[in-house]
Amino acid sequence: MMSYEASRPDATTTSAGSGNGYHCGTGCSPLPDAPPGVVLEETLACSVPDRIPWFNVDPVEVEQTCDAIGGRICTRTEWQTACQATASCTWGYDPRTGGACTSTWTPTKQCNLKLLDFDTGIAGDQDGLLTTAHTLPTYNQPNDPIRCFADWGGLQGNPAQNFATPYYTCTNSICNAIFDITGNLREITESTQSVYPLMGGAFNSVESGATCTFGFYTVEPTSSCTTPASAAASAPIRRCSRAPAECLFFWPPPLDPDLRGAVVGARTERTGHNLSEAPRRGGGRGAPAADSGPAGAASGILGARDDSRR
Repeated sequence: MMSYEASRPDATTTSAGSGNGYHCGTGCSPLPDAPPGVVLEETLACSVPDRIPWFNVDPVEVEQTCDAIGGRICTRTEWQTACQATASCTWGYDPRTGGACTSTWTPTKQCNLKLLDFDTGIAGDQDGLLTTAHTLPTYNQPNDPIRCFADWGGLQGNPAQNFATPYYTCTNSICNAIFDITGNLREITESTQSVYPLMGGAFNSVESGATCTFGFYTVEPTSSCTTPASAAASAPIRRCSRAPAECLFFWPPPLDPDLRGAVVGARTERTGHNLSEAPRRGGGRGAPAADSGPAGAASGILGARDDSRR
């Protein structure tokens, strides 16, 4: 599975880039066809840190983009396995040992959820999308998300666990962490054909709505939000390989140019195929504008992960 939320090749720290994820118009079986009349821009997905994730996508784009990079959409079961990291983790918090991934948010272990103040320079609690594996030194907020990754250190051929800063290890572009699998954006998975649960919570989700098993919201195959008023949103990608690899998308789209209010994306998983890496901010469909309980978030982006042997 990709280590990072998916981003477009031209994404930057402030822009999600451009181009849709449709690669096939008709006769695409076993993949779903693109909507009639849509332009096939055939944008590929990258898995890199510090890029704005790819948002405003629908499940058809997720499936076609994952396939175009040699993977497939992650099933809900595969996504949950990645999040729980063989330790029945409740959230994607590092490490998987010592109860860290089953106990709630702390100042030394946090993800981009409602609890995190997106901008401490403004009074009150600010919520918004962050770049992938938010590591930009220029951000340096006192509550910058840290240890926000599913810990796969020492498992299935991944580098060993690292208990000192930065807490994760990458060897030959293979990381022992799956970043932002909790929070930032909800991710699109597939449970059965044409049924797409949104997983992982978003930047405006409470913790109970962002657990590894919480999958209350689903998105329609060709649904994607285009306005903040809509309850739906587009998601990022998380890709999985065919042997083995997965793809996963986040959902809903950002509410404004600052990407605040976006919560869904996608993730892709694969083996031995490295993509570029990017930062994060998110969006999604079918989720409420904000999480006040074990519910979903409002908007999202498309993101993909690579560099993992999980």
